[in-house]
Amino acid sequence: MPFDGTDFQARPRQPSPEMPSDKALSRFILFIAICLFVTPFSMFGLVDLVRSIWGR
Repeated sequence: MPFDGTDFQARPRQPSPEMPSDKALSRFILFIAICLFVTPFSMFGLVDLVRSIWGR
């Protein structure tokens, strides 16, 4: 007899736990995205500005 689905209750799949490295990578990407959105110039421009202020 083929399966007709009578009284079938699907169990929800449990999501796999997030790896700590995934959280760190996500936060780093979010930080870079916010920095690029807030500053009117690129991060490399910010590095050049810091280097010129410190006199290197």
